[in-house]
Amino acid sequence: MALSGIFPVTIAQAQFEQTYTAINGDDKSFPGWKLGDVCIDNLGGQWIFVKAGELLTQYSLCVVLNSSLEDGTYVANMVEAADIATGPKILGVNQVAIASGSYGWLHRGPGGRYGSGLKIRAENATKGALLHPLSGTAGAVDDANVDEGVIAGLQTLVTTTTLTAVEYIATTILTCNLTEVD
Repeated sequence: MALSGIFPVTIAQAQFEQTYTAINGDDKSFPGWKLGDVCIDNLGGQWIFVKAGELLTQYSLCVVLNSSLEDGTYVANMVEAADIATGPKILGVNQVAIASGSYGWLHRGPGGRYGSGLKIRAENATKGALLHPLSGTAGAVDDANVDEGVIAGLQTLVTTTTLTAVEYIATTILTCNLTEVD
């Protein structure tokens, strides 16, 4: 399912389900914005434009590396438990696969609802439960606390048992909360 009823407002030409191989004019489909630009959608959600530091599997929870914030490169990788354990980060969920070195959008929240098409990879996650990075599976989430902190504002809209992409809701901008436990 593609995004349903979610469209850009502040950057009209933004395409949240599009990726780009270059942003220097070599990819003629690129309409031209900068790394780190934020677009607000019609539901009030934020999307951030990033460069993939590795292959970002579709519907993965991703983190923009602190070092890349400092140098302005906005490199995103799929979240692992250790990424959350080191403190607050810019988090987001990619709605399409983004090849390593390519560019695309991460949904940072808030937003999502039944039928919106916003999805995240989850396993053994209970509908409405606090979510954590899935130990051993980069970019996926579950509701088992392994001392890595909860992802504040993120919950699935269905219960999962096997690793699958499910719709989610973000009640706030996604971040990690190191003091929250189940």
